[in-house]
Amino acid sequence: MSGDILSVTESGGSVKLSRTYALTQKLGEGGMGEVHKVCYEEMGKLYWAAIKILDKTKFSKPKDLEVSISRFHREVELLKLVKHSNIIGFVSAFETPEKAYLVMEYAEGVTMDKWVMQFRGEPPAELLVDILLDVLDALLYMKGKHGMHHRDIKPENIMVKVLPDGQVSATLIDFGNTKVQEADNNAKGLTMMSGVMAGTIGYLPPAVYAGIYTEEDDVFALAATLLFGLLKYEPFVAEDRAKSNEKIARKDYDLGAWQGTFLGHWINQNVDSDRRKRMTLRHAQRSLQRFKENPDIFGKCSPEKVKLYASDTALLSMAEQGREGEAEYTPPPQDQFGRIYGGAPKNAPAAPTPADVDPVAAKSLAALDKALATPLPESKQGSKRRLVILLSLLALSAAGAGVAYWLGGIP
Repeated sequence: MSGDILSVTESGGSVKLSRTYALTQKLGEGGMGEVHKVCYEEMGKLYWAAIKILDKTKFSKPKDLEVSISRFHREVELLKLVKHSNIIGFVSAFETPEKAYLVMEYAEGVTMDKWVMQFRGEPPAELLVDILLDVLDALLYMKGKHGMHHRDIKPENIMVKVLPDGQVSATLIDFGNTKVQEADNNAKGLTMMSGVMAGTIGYLPPAVYAGIYTEEDDVFALAATLLFGLLKYEPFVAEDRAKSNEKIARKDYDLGAWQGTFLGHWINQNVDSDRRKRMTLRHAQRSLQRFKENPDIFGKCSPEKVKLYASDTALLSMAEQGREGEAEYTPPPQDQFGRIYGGAPKNAPAAPTPADVDPVAAKSLAALDKALATPLPESKQGSKRRLVILLSLLALSAAGAGVAYWLGGIP
């Protein structure tokens, strides 16, 4: 089909399409039809785009056609609404009696499943975290601005582009299952699409099948996506949802070297069958962002560390743990991943840091992390406390002497 010209001519006195799209490459095929890379001209300039083509004539069952058309119309309407750097952009849409067409911005790169499998070993964990943070930005925008749930997060629906500096950016695609939550915030009905269950087996938690979908279920799908990125297989995918639910309930996977690490605990918490134990989108983002800003926590840590980093009261809880001597953390070798995390491209504008937003909280969090990073043996805990008290008294004495000198009490 490469090189063909797609055009919709005048029909019944009306023009359906004002542009001509040249099909250059078939990108994929699925239940919603084929996706092609296309080229079109506008105002004397050439642009690349992607076009999804739904062939109505290929459906033998009227119900299947009805579901597919409903998903197509939903995706068109929702993509018209959203504008975000990590969400595929809308270009145009049109329909004939035989076919329906959705034209979108062309997202460079490959889907995440293909990107992951390009690595001989596992992909760098810091790049996986960057991908998840991009997707979380998109999901938080969708929920906060438009009340949307994506409902089909999986590696195949995330485009990954490798940047010149070796970092990555991610774009969320395929909004056929996305739905806007009702004005009364009732989550019921968010799981069904014209009587058909939305989502993908292996990335849907069991409670979704009861008829309710919440943001914690998008977080489950993100955790399952990270699990695939680290292990390079999909542990919850099965031939039917019952078998998938059994795997989820048993947490049927082996984290290997990631067991007991920050990312391992993050996954374990967010693939829990009980959505009440999972993080919200905001907490998931916050925990991964703090993880990104503190590369030392690539090593072993306690599950509580993950919850603290996600919580709104992280500073207070961490301070109390430090006082009680409960925090335990073992830093990894400095060169465990052979790179410095979060490096920015040369000459790129500096991104805002936590210190720009809340200098006191950022400084306190960094100090607490440093203090908690290397726990002392129990035998030396008392010595450490006495040393801290002595240093505090010396500091107070020095401050008192300075005040007395300033007031003239010391010649």
